[in-house]
Amino acid sequence: RNKSSCYPVIKPRKRELCDSYNQLALIMKKIIDKILPEIDDFFLQSPLYEKYTIDESHSVILFDLIYFTDKLDCYCASCEKDSTFIGTNPASKKNRFHHAQTFEEWETYGEGYNSFLNKIYQINFYCTRVESHKMQQSIILTQNELFKIGQYPSIADISQPELKKYRNVLSKEKYLEFSRGIGLITHGIGVGSFVYLRRIFEDLIEEAHIKLMNSENWDETIYSTLRMADKIGLLSSELPEFLIENKSIYSILSKGIHELTENECLEYFPSVKLGIELILDEKLEKRKKEIKIKLARKSIVNITKEFKDK
Repeated sequence: RNKSSCYPVIKPRKRELCDSYNQLALIMKKIIDKILPEIDDFFLQSPLYEKYTIDESHSVILFDLIYFTDKLDCYCASCEKDSTFIGTNPASKKNRFHHAQTFEEWETYGEGYNSFLNKIYQINFYCTRVESHKMQQSIILTQNELFKIGQYPSIADISQPELKKYRNVLSKEKYLEFSRGIGLITHGIGVGSFVYLRRIFEDLIEEAHIKLMNSENWDETIYSTLRMADKIGLLSSELPEFLIENKSIYSILSKGIHELTENECLEYFPSVKLGIELILDEKLEKRKKEIKIKLARKSIVNITKEFKDK
């Protein structure tokens, strides 16, 4: 099936965003506008009860989602390895031996957009490594909204491999808090998840603060009176570029804790989480570069020493 030619303005999310920081604004707009994401991202990224607005223009993607029979690459919590899952949800009608492969073919059965509405669907997958390892998701379609109401394994479970790499740039405590934040969002707890993300953001700022507080001409009294945006400006030499360019992430997190509803926090969480990940990715790259430089210097010193000894 050539999905790209028939979907209504639904663009890839995370893969694009990882290639370009500027795409963060695009995903935020999608979340605010409640635009249905790409199918893979819906299954692997969207938390429970995050609602998406739908109408008849989404007929094709709804068909492909409800009757998903394609491959889905993700972590298998049972295998504890990356794997490929296959959907087992053929579109068929009672007393029919033929399965519809496209929405257009589904329409020839006398079915259309309205046939999707006001129903609960269970979408099943099996792991290609071990067929008995299953994944299930439950979704509900109302007259104008779609949202996930159940998922096994949870997003937190299938996200663990992605999070493990951040152990090198987060303390044990903050790593656990990051995991808890994702765990809460999978249970529809939006405000609580924002608390954990804000604590991680504040820890990144404090780490830079500790590095600079003993530098010449540092005034701790002035620093303590600054707003977060101004603190970030003062600490910019020790902070990731993405954090400096997107300091408003902190304002979003604070607003989420004090003003936004649970549903609003659920809607904004994927974008804010992605922003935190991009900040941590920069720190990881910096650490890798520092390790390479250290090894290169050591090797060059050893080679130079060998030349002198000859």
